[in-house]
Amino acid sequence: MAPSADRPPGAGLPRADQRDLRGRPATPAGGVLRAGVERGRGAADGGGGGTVKQGIPVWIALLLACPVVVLADGPATTASIRCDWFVGVSGHAVDDLLAAGGFPGRPARTLSLETLQVIQHNVSDCGYVVRGYVHPPATGNYVFHISSDDAGVLLLSPSENADEAVKIAECPSWTGFQEWSRFPQQKSRPVPLTAGKKYYILAMAKGGGGPNHLSVGWELPGGKKEMPIPGARLSPADALPKSLKMPASRQVTVTLDPRTRPATRPGQHKFILGASVSGAGADFRMSYLIRLPEDYASTADRKPLLVFLHGNTHQGTDIEGLLNEGPAQDLNNSRALREWFPLVLLVPQCPPDVRWDSRHMAAVTVALIDRIVAAYRIDPDRVYLSGLSMGGKGTWLVAMEGPDRFAAIAPLCAVEVDPQRAAQVLAGVYTWIIVGSNDGDYTSGSRRMYQTMKNAGCPVELTIVPGAGHDIWSRYYPDPKFYERLLAHRRPATRPAG
Repeated sequence: MAPSADRPPGAGLPRADQRDLRGRPATPAGGVLRAGVERGRGAADGGGGGTVKQGIPVWIALLLACPVVVLADGPATTASIRCDWFVGVSGHAVDDLLAAGGFPGRPARTLSLETLQVIQHNVSDCGYVVRGYVHPPATGNYVFHISSDDAGVLLLSPSENADEAVKIAECPSWTGFQEWSRFPQQKSRPVPLTAGKKYYILAMAKGGGGPNHLSVGWELPGGKKEMPIPGARLSPADALPKSLKMPASRQVTVTLDPRTRPATRPGQHKFILGASVSGAGADFRMSYLIRLPEDYASTADRKPLLVFLHGNTHQGTDIEGLLNEGPAQDLNNSRALREWFPLVLLVPQCPPDVRWDSRHMAAVTVALIDRIVAAYRIDPDRVYLSGLSMGGKGTWLVAMEGPDRFAAIAPLCAVEVDPQRAAQVLAGVYTWIIVGSNDGDYTSGSRRMYQTMKNAGCPVELTIVPGAGHDIWSRYYPDPKFYERLLAHRRPATRPAG
């Protein structure tokens, strides 16, 4: 379909889309698609590949290349680093990209970039893998920076060997376009490089809701900044590090017993040994409890989900121990709470002699949550996680294993669990830490978790109950206000434009 006389090519596209991969304004009518951009094997391509040549009118180029708009004015130039573009990949974390079915060998498109930067507007559920070599112009220390939406990671090798690449910087969550200082870990430590040598570099980003982007820049030894790194300093590479592995939560498989259908009636349902766990050296069955809200059968909307992790001594297979503490106990004891409670409740049970910090249990719990969300009428943007004592520690571990699953978490009476990592991976998750003032290491550990996350800019709150020891959960789980505070938060589906 040719463009009309009063509607020039590119009209009607979002303003940000009328730019090339370097962020320059798109070509007016009569421009050309920049050479060196390969078309993938999408349906619009009829399964064909090939390179889009210089001289194609813009309106045809838009149809061929859409949704990747890479228009530029003037003559074509030589692009200089490889970018594989993956689409249809849900989630916000780089781990979601690594676990995608098409990774690494089946990208939707392979692009050649003129700078170490990708601008891809208004395309959701995509990922970028940019790799090649950097060629330092002078000998000395270089400081690298990364900016991405959503999460991104930057690896650099001390040589041209891809297998020696290590992480030097990352974006634990989204940033604005070329926003270089939202998180301290976006900036690398000084890295010594030698002029005349080339060094393997790999940048990856995983976008959820659009717009999405990825940029990498550096500071040269003399203090000059190149943001992003220009094509004159780059060359392409095909290799990927052998160390890129599927995350643990994707190695572990959880299967719900096919002989038992998901519950449909409101109320409490026990699934004794109802989940089978396999993969990554794990081979066992575990029990879990589901409680459906009073209106589950009479309504069609998707419900929020609360995942509760029990404390120590409640491991086993018979589920009875799960009824003696936390939300399950309080719902059984209070008709008023049952009638109000708007959430689906999932209470997994650790097998005998297993704890939430046992090997693979965080990954197992994330995988079980994924199964329950798929099997029941759950709103994936309103999944909440809480636990007490040992389950409070489990709350930290499970949240850090699958941070993109949760809208909010609430660890109660929990010990300290890697506060620096929590500040990185839970940057976008509302966290409410609750502990008694007289709970020893639980109190001091909760304070450190809070302070570290607060200093990193995380959405975190700390409630210290005056004069209380370890048993404070009976003040919170029976109270609708506890759940209302969590329900006020949703998992972000889109990010503001940079």
